[in-house]
Amino acid sequence: RAGAFDVVLTNPPFGSLLGPDAVSALGAFELARPRGSTPLEVLGLERSVQFLRPGGRLGIVLPEGIFTNQRLVHLRAWLLSKVRIIAIIVLPVETFAPYGANVRTCILLARKRDVGDTRTDYSLVVGGCDDIGYDPSGKSTPAPCDLPALSVVVHGAFEAAQESE
Repeated sequence: RAGAFDVVLTNPPFGSLLGPDAVSALGAFELARPRGSTPLEVLGLERSVQFLRPGGRLGIVLPEGIFTNQRLVHLRAWLLSKVRIIAIIVLPVETFAPYGANVRTCILLARKRDVGDTRTDYSLVVGGCDDIGYDPSGKSTPAPCDLPALSVVVHGAFEAAQESE
């Protein structure tokens, strides 16, 4: 149900395209292409934002292209109008390699905007992780995992965002 959740954590499927008939069967989407196919990760992002109540928190794994592809400027503008981004964490390609996916991914952490919130002067964390503790085959790496240190930075970003509201 729209606006019902305080937190949405998800890793939606990506890499698939849905045609207009399939999209319309799922419900209303602002980002759906009326005459073409829409990437499943775009629909997953929009549905996640729809599910959040104002002030609700989002954690979603997305392909890096959402943030870098020039053809997705409209999607990023839509996203910025709906949420305040807390952090974008770039993950190494081996993150999902043991599960058969060889795509660079990011974790987007955000808070859904309150009605009327158009503020653009806020801080966000953009960072990356070089070692997630295992290699593409799933074997442990000798280097220490970067995620614990990164989680401290992200936690601080959430606290700072809370204080600035």
